[in-house]
Amino acid sequence: ITKSFVQKGIKSEDVLIIQIASLRQAAIVTFNKKDLKSRESEINQVLADNGLAPVEIKTPREFIEAQKRRS
Repeated sequence: ITKSFVQKGIKSEDVLIIQIASLRQAAIVTFNKKDLKSRESEINQVLADNGLAPVEIKTPREFIEAQKRRS
């Protein structure tokens, strides 16, 4: 799975974070729009191809807004 992500241009240091978030069904909060947020659909496709759950990738602002809506 790491090879699949790296071939799509995802940084190897982000792959472990993505996999853990998928396994824990947790959102990823990132300031890094270029490498993660903008590639959410590609990331989720690799996860799906490998039988893993999709992840939500949010900016800090999106995360805070989502938390406010839950309250």
